[in-house]
Amino acid sequence: LSPPGCDAHRALAREAVAKSCVLLRNQASTLPISDETQSGRLIVTGCGAHDLGVQCGGWSMQWQGCSGNAFTLGTTLFDGVRAIRPDAEHFDTQAFRDAFGSAGADGR
Repeated sequence: LSPPGCDAHRALAREAVAKSCVLLRNQASTLPISDETQSGRLIVTGCGAHDLGVQCGGWSMQWQGCSGNAFTLGTTLFDGVRAIRPDAEHFDTQAFRDAFGSAGADGR
């Protein structure tokens, strides 16, 4: 058996991610992202966009998963975007949840 996290497993994981990422709306031909054809500000949002633990979920080197980027090697979605567009920014929505809570202003 191959050891967990070997090169073959990581290659398969990269393929699975590439095939499973879903774009809900490709407005104005935003994708594919290219450093040559795109201009303007590019913001990647979400608390999990730059967190390997969140992106791996329970399928990680840690039992039942964890958060953070220190537990395994990998590339976050944000890292992948920055490889193409170094000027891309990450906006972590966690700050809003901390400030306002996960519920709306009316408590629902």
